Amino acid sequence: MRIETLLYDLDGTLCDSAANIGQAVNRTRADLGLEPLPVAHVGRYIGEGARVLVERAFFGLLEPNLPRPAAVLPWALDRYEAVFSAFMTHYGEDPISHVTLFDGVIEALTHFRAQGVKQAVLTNKPHAFTGPLLDALGVTPLLDDVLGRFAVFDGHEVPSKPDPRSVAWLLGRLGRTREGTWLIGDGLADARVAEAAGIGFVLIRDGYGDPDRVLRESRPAAVVSSFAEAAAWLQALG
Repeated sequence: MRIETLLYDLDGTLCDSAANIGQAVNRTRADLGLEPLPVAHVGRYIGEGARVLVERAFFGLLEPNLPRPAAVLPWALDRYEAVFSAFMTHYGEDPISHVTLFDGVIEALTHFRAQGVKQAVLTNKPHAFTGPLLDALGVTPLLDDVLGRFAVFDGHEVPSKPDPRSVAWLLGRLGRTREGTWLIGDGLADARVAEAAGIGFVLIRDGYGDPDRVLRESRPAAVVSSFAEAAAWLQALG
């Protein structure tokens, strides 16, 4: 089976960004008089967009399997919006430091590009921060497109994961169809968008997502421990 298109999640898939996001979380928590969270906890909260991250990290709105912060704020919609705005301000001040690519990313993207495979990032990280981060990581020249959360094109916001229209939008821009298209990711949003869009899915179990929950709710074509293993599996496939 020939691989025509590869879509990549970003946080926990291509790069380790928990320390960077944790920095913004803890600066915001400090402003609110809350104790800092361990980076490992922040990593467990990542994957479904900034709004869900704020729900988890500041208000304790968590699935039972996630670690609970020692201190959280009482829920109120107006308070949530203020905290979300404060977090986004802190995050926007520095979305790049302490972010590193996982092993094998540059080599794999270079290989697939040489094979004529179209490659794009599909992430729930805010679109405005995604491009500069990819530039800083040195992978932009290897990609054909990028779609992050809150992206606006032609006056319209493009749906984000797990809405399958996000995949359809990227494939339309890339001039490809779902045939021969695969998504590599580590979270439930990745699994759901791949299933809804009718494309292949490779799960990285050691990313930021909850692999047990993903496996309860979906059937990935492959389950691997790292991006390097995912790339090797796909290279052997196509």
